[in-house]
Amino acid sequence: MVWWFVFCLVVAGFAYKRGRSAVGWFFLSVFISPLIAGIALAMSKDLSVDDKVENVERRTDNIEQEVKFNQKYNDLRSSYMQKEIDSNRNLAESALVSHTNKPSFDNQTSSRVNPPSLMNQSNPSGVIKCPNCGTKLDHNYLFCPLCGTKLINKCTNCGEEVPFNATFCPHCGQRLTNTNEVNLSCNDTSALDKTMQKNPSKEFVVITSSSENANLQLVLVDKGQFFMGDVNEGNKCELTYGFSISRFLTTFDDFDRYCESSGKTQPHDQGWGRKKRPVINVSWIEAIEYCNWLSETEGLPCSYNFYGSFLDENGNVTKDVSKVIGYRLPTEAEWEYAAKGGSKTNGYKYAGSNYPDEVAWYDLNSGKMTHEVGRKEPNELGIYDMSGNVWEWCSDWYGDYSSLSQTNPYNNTGSSMVLHGGSWINGASYVRPCVRFRAIPATTDSKVGFRVCRTIFE
Repeated sequence: MVWWFVFCLVVAGFAYKRGRSAVGWFFLSVFISPLIAGIALAMSKDLSVDDKVENVERRTDNIEQEVKFNQKYNDLRSSYMQKEIDSNRNLAESALVSHTNKPSFDNQTSSRVNPPSLMNQSNPSGVIKCPNCGTKLDHNYLFCPLCGTKLINKCTNCGEEVPFNATFCPHCGQRLTNTNEVNLSCNDTSALDKTMQKNPSKEFVVITSSSENANLQLVLVDKGQFFMGDVNEGNKCELTYGFSISRFLTTFDDFDRYCESSGKTQPHDQGWGRKKRPVINVSWIEAIEYCNWLSETEGLPCSYNFYGSFLDENGNVTKDVSKVIGYRLPTEAEWEYAAKGGSKTNGYKYAGSNYPDEVAWYDLNSGKMTHEVGRKEPNELGIYDMSGNVWEWCSDWYGDYSSLSQTNPYNNTGSSMVLHGGSWINGASYVRPCVRFRAIPATTDSKVGFRVCRTIFE
């Protein structure tokens, strides 16, 4: 009100200096100035409303684009999951002969013959020898449990493969004679190659911890070269040093000893049991704290500082993994090299086999929970559960693969950590050694665990 009155006086004074009527201009400004102010206020409100409308329209467009993206993502994800389901189904169907085939029996003279199926085609003798290792087996086996050889018989009439315990060919109905001395063959060379890995104790060196952690067994992994990642995204990698890695995943027994010693709270086991099951619900931070505790119990320098950086023997931060003495998590390169078999690799799709059921606990066989370590077959180095059971923390921060060849790679920058191995809830495609995942260091999950390793000094 005061400013308005002052404004009117200023206008009257200006008019008086110009020789005009000061009183007239004073009253004119009294009536006109509120009108001008109202118009200006209305225009400013209109502009503000226009800006708000524009912002709302922009947000609506962004939301529509986000919805379209999410729909496209969900469609692609559904398509991928369906392809994986179909792939798993085809794999299962290829391993078993269909029960629904009903071959004709034109050449059969008996009055009644039971339809041939895998349920009634058991070998009368019930015992047969594996042609690869000579193990005596009963009719329930399709693969030799000792050497991994696929046990098949070929029909003399149509040439199709049938289970070795079959009495009739499910393809043509031909009766298979001389079932006591059935001729087995193996058309999968990878199964024969497994002979060397099924008795791994003769192929690698196992170091047993000398401290209170007597159950810790480390497998020596020689230095070497390998192709890191998937074929379409990885690169050639060389490790110029050897290292030892835990033969088994860190178990609840192992981690509970650490919790009791340090006063930490024991992680939850989801009600599945503890003891020899892999420890779960452990963050990356807790995993490296366990590694430091493990080093201290054996009189070794700690491998990590407070920020998770590597330390050498003098306690100085280093990016050179080969200078770290104590226990630590494997780098991404070390983990993948060991999972693929190191220098003894046979090029398997999974860690130790081309068949996930032989080496991995995953969605089709896990029963939606973890299982005790070492229950599946090991890989070429004698390391267990590197496919499936739980995802495993690595020391590296997550980043894109380099397009160039690398030597002793290790990434120490980023916002999340690398995990490998797949878990009990994932499909078979996720438990391949080349598949990687990421999570922030504080993440705890029922699908995540870890194993430890150490650098070997020559």
